Amino acid sequence: MEINDLIGIISPKEKQDFIRFLTKRSKNGHNNGIQLFRALLNNQADLRKKEWGANRYHVIKKRLSDNLSSFIAEQIVQNEAQIEVELIKKLLLARKLIRFKKFETAFSVLSKAQQKAKQTQLYSILHEIHHSLLECSLELKTIPQEPIVKEFQESLTLFTAQEQRTIANARLKKAFREAEYEGKEVAVYTEFEKYKQNIDHTSTDKFDYKDLLEMATIADAQANYYKNYGEVNVFFIERLRELEQLGETNTLQLPYHIKLIYLIANIYFRKKEFKKSLSFLTEMKTLMDKDNSLYRNRFEVRYISLLSLNFNFVGRYKRASLLLDQHFTTKSFAIKNALNPLLIRSMIAFQQEDYKLTAKLFTNFQNSDKYYEQQMGRDWLLNKKYIEILLHIELQNDDFVDSRINSLIKKHGESLKSKSAFQVLPFLKLVKAVYRDPKIANTAEFEVKVNSILIRKPSEQEDLFLICFYAWLKSKMTKQAIYETTLALVTI
Repeated sequence: MEINDLIGIISPKEKQDFIRFLTKRSKNGHNNGIQLFRALLNNQADLRKKEWGANRYHVIKKRLSDNLSSFIAEQIVQNEAQIEVELIKKLLLARKLIRFKKFETAFSVLSKAQQKAKQTQLYSILHEIHHSLLECSLELKTIPQEPIVKEFQESLTLFTAQEQRTIANARLKKAFREAEYEGKEVAVYTEFEKYKQNIDHTSTDKFDYKDLLEMATIADAQANYYKNYGEVNVFFIERLRELEQLGETNTLQLPYHIKLIYLIANIYFRKKEFKKSLSFLTEMKTLMDKDNSLYRNRFEVRYISLLSLNFNFVGRYKRASLLLDQHFTTKSFAIKNALNPLLIRSMIAFQQEDYKLTAKLFTNFQNSDKYYEQQMGRDWLLNKKYIEILLHIELQNDDFVDSRINSLIKKHGESLKSKSAFQVLPFLKLVKAVYRDPKIANTAEFEVKVNSILIRKPSEQEDLFLICFYAWLKSKMTKQAIYETTLALVTI
């Protein structure tokens, strides 16, 4: 088990609680596990390994990993899964009471559990509770059976609808995966229409944050696939507000609520509606602070990344840069969890024409293309490669430019041909032409060629990140700063 993965899913408060947890287990207050844990938090584990020797280090690390696994499991039971555990305990108690023919007491326990399960929409547990309630009704004449049957049927309808939505989500996600990563011909738009029909067909008024999150995820995936966030339908926001008015988000639903708000903020960002995006990010931060910041660590990187992007594209690049730099220096997340912030910071530095800093940031990307595609997705990898190519041009690393462009076309050419949005392959040809002869960028002939080859969609439909790369070419033609050109294109 990778201990850094375990550390990555606990909040700052839980880290302090874990140290206290280890201290209580230590007989004399001196605990090598605590020392190693603190070293891991500060990226200094190698110093402990050198001090203790490899064998002793691995023994301590294994014991620490086991303790951390136990601690996290206990925290989940106490916090995230508390309601489920409580209901299961009541259900088991009631079943034992039924075995000993204590039906009235069992019925009382089950009735209370039933209300809690309904409130939290835990339909699978509610299904089991109804089974036991029916059993009680068979033995006690004082218990009317028909109301139980009616509630059983209603909850079964809700449970079936919930599961049907899960199936619809899985089918559509599979279609996206086959189209995007496996190169299969899939009519994604048709699949999305089927998904909406399935949702409408199985819909009840009983949506929870998890259901709405699935809808938002699908809408985001469709917009990203077609590189057209301008037309994405945020129909789920109205349902979100209705759900929020019903009351406080319980701990079980909190992570779904946070991610839903994040996805909406991301959709508005990609739609270039930055004020709305920032507003939803404020909501996201408020939710991340709930329950003693239980989920802050899980969502921190996404929050920081999107917040800095918004700042950058409203002209506040200094604040965006400072926000990212502060997190890098405090080592609040490991490099492998900071890939997106690092690429964003690289993009900001490049837009400010600080090529030395951009190159320095790129030294953190030491893994293979396959690794990055698996970890971050193909679009992220391609954006990294576009910046890298333009960076080598600005640094006049002539030996690298052609090889990087040729490698990109060889590995991803077929995928790039299928994209219906920004014409990447023609763009790369124009980039080659400018890098070989920079003077042609200022000619009328080149401008005509750009306008004829790069058939761009209306600005509100064009992909935000691809506009950034077009801005570099445009800046060469107009002799304006890259950042100034980018902001002008984004606000057209």
